[in-house]
Amino acid sequence: MDYQLFSKVFSNKYLRKKIFEHVSIINKENQSKVKRFDQCRIKWIVMNNHFQLLIYILKIQPNKRKEFTHILLQRVLSLNQSIDILKTLIDQVPSLFENLTPIQQYNNSQSLLSSIKSKNELIIRYLIEQLGFKLTKPSIDFVCSHENYKLYKYLILIDEKLNNNNNNNNNNNNNNNNNNNNNNNNSNNNNLINNSDFQQINLVIKFNDFEFFKELVEKSNDVESLKNHLKLENTFISIIKTCGKHLNLKIIQYIFQMFNDEQLKLSTSVVIETIKYGSLEMLKLLLENQNYFSNRSSGGSGGGGSGSSSYQSVFINKYCFLYLMVYRCDIEFLNYYCTKLNLFNDETNFNLLKETIKDLRVYNKLSNYKNGKNWKDSIIGDVLSTICYDHNRASLEMIQYLSNHQHFKSLFTFTTDVMDNALFSGRNDIFNWLVKNRNEGCSDKGFSFCCRNMPTYRFQLATILEKFRSNFSDDVILNSISSNDYFRLDKKNHNYLSSFLPPNLKQDYPMKSTTIKSEYL
Repeated sequence: MDYQLFSKVFSNKYLRKKIFEHVSIINKENQSKVKRFDQCRIKWIVMNNHFQLLIYILKIQPNKRKEFTHILLQRVLSLNQSIDILKTLIDQVPSLFENLTPIQQYNNSQSLLSSIKSKNELIIRYLIEQLGFKLTKPSIDFVCSHENYKLYKYLILIDEKLNNNNNNNNNNNNNNNNNNNNNNNNSNNNNLINNSDFQQINLVIKFNDFEFFKELVEKSNDVESLKNHLKLENTFISIIKTCGKHLNLKIIQYIFQMFNDEQLKLSTSVVIETIKYGSLEMLKLLLENQNYFSNRSSGGSGGGGSGSSSYQSVFINKYCFLYLMVYRCDIEFLNYYCTKLNLFNDETNFNLLKETIKDLRVYNKLSNYKNGKNWKDSIIGDVLSTICYDHNRASLEMIQYLSNHQHFKSLFTFTTDVMDNALFSGRNDIFNWLVKNRNEGCSDKGFSFCCRNMPTYRFQLATILEKFRSNFSDDVILNSISSNDYFRLDKKNHNYLSSFLPPNLKQDYPMKSTTIKSEYL
């Protein structure tokens, strides 16, 4: 509702009279009671967000001002977007604003906190800059908890500006106390910036504001506590997970500069989280600062060389390669990773790589209701078959890369599981490539899967039977015909699948129904 338009309409006697006449007619027709605007209670007006009407009522009926309480004021401050209305309220009910204590605690700072909660920045700015509301740590923490970074930065900067102005005024009054005033000023700023749970610094990192991050670190009154927080491995992991590919690398570089290689010791977990969530530039930064990583992996064949070899064993970890090849499925990541660690040209490193990948298997938590257990670890398959099972668009490119690479192709073996998982996940692009370039084919499970999902997998089934018929026993084909109505009850489909059986095993149409054998499920 536009306040000026509202005032013009109801200030016009003719229009006001016509409106009231229509209200009376509506009352009579609907047999209901519609109140005139001046009959409405203040609480109803505020709860229905008629703030322009509130101003008008308080003006023409001063006796109703006592109905306007602090609780109603909170709602106005939370939802009202007009500075003019706020100014008028201050003139009409000055006692409510005079009785508001400067913001120091939650219980006496509801006016500003209610505006913060609703992100009503326009009102917040006016309350602070014009009415002189003071800021303290609870209000700052409240903003951080709602992750309103724009408002948080404004509150920190405006508080510093106001403190500087107060300090300059004090300096003009008493130059002898200049140093004391500066110390007090710094203390006030630090009290707002530094908080025990590091909410503020985490919020700044999340929004990738390096310059402000650096400023907060420099202004902190407890740098040691802050450094202890930043050097924690969980802090690094949280930063990588929160910011992902958009992480400002200057923040990580600045943290590295704060510590030497004895103070900061990271583990493989940071590398893994970077591979999962971070950017290639972040991975490069970690690999260029290997001295910040401790040798926490089980060494084995990685010993003997220079100092850098002991650190590389942290990076030559099965989980790193699992995420590089399967979950991240990024050839550029994998190429850089192997080149930077010199895995192919150094015999010791290559042997360590072979040992790492040799027994690499992918496990998944699968439900096992038949045995009465909730969960058990079940193997999905080797790396290649798991890449096929994943729905990453780059899966085919990764399989082609590993199968053609000079060094990787000797570390991986294609099995029937690869085509099986390509069928299970509907990856026709991978299936077609395997048919044209590989001879392993699929297993009984893949064949049975195609039969159970006819006619969707008609093309795949025909291709498998034509090229990989030798992979399946006669029993598998017979079982597929008898257990699937698509083949059992349709003569054409029955004869097609039966044509791949020897003459002595062919069954007359229609076959009797049987239950599919469990090993083919």
